[in-house]
Amino acid sequence: MTNLISGLSYPTSNRYFMQVWKIECLLWENAKSDDPTIKDMALNIMNKFSKYWDHYCDILSTGAILDQQIKFEAIQFCYSRIDPSTCDEKINI
Repeated sequence: MTNLISGLSYPTSNRYFMQVWKIECLLWENAKSDDPTIKDMALNIMNKFSKYWDHYCDILSTGAILDQQIKFEAIQFCYSRIDPSTCDEKINI
């Protein structure tokens, strides 16, 4: 993910959303870990990550929706996996 986002290939905006979404999913999984060190680390990172995700998810999703391979349904699926309670609101935006 790091190589794609900050590497030499300079990906287009449509690829960013899926990679950032994968990071969010990994953080959620680790936040539920039985290991207290992993759990604390994941929660601390999530707090910092959420500041950026909340502001940029709409912009990143627009680039992804315009990609013919990803489509609107994939964005809806991603939002519903992260937070079903805000999925409809984000889709409407």
